[in-house]
Amino acid sequence: MISVVLDTNVIVSAAISIDGNPALIFEMLTLEEIKNYTTQEVIDEIREALRRPKIAKRISLVEQEFIMNTFEKFSEKSMPGVKFEEIKEDPDDRGL
Repeated sequence: MISVVLDTNVIVSAAISIDGNPALIFEMLTLEEIKNYTTQEVIDEIREALRRPKIAKRISLVEQEFIMNTFEKFSEKSMPGVKFEEIKEDPDDRGL
């Protein structure tokens, strides 16, 4: 089994569209073909992202809860040993 760390963009993209690689990755997670490792911070970030108005208008509250429950059920939560300071803006990010 492949170990992965799925980020918020993958989960939100999978929630928005059943087509494409993010949805395939989410399905692989539910079929236990991959093992995801996550943290409470990532879980909170996904929940917050799904509730943003631009995204929430495309996915119902029931669907949001299903995504979150499924993500948590099939992910192993770990606690990071080192805490890094958050970078607010990356000066090298040109909005690609």
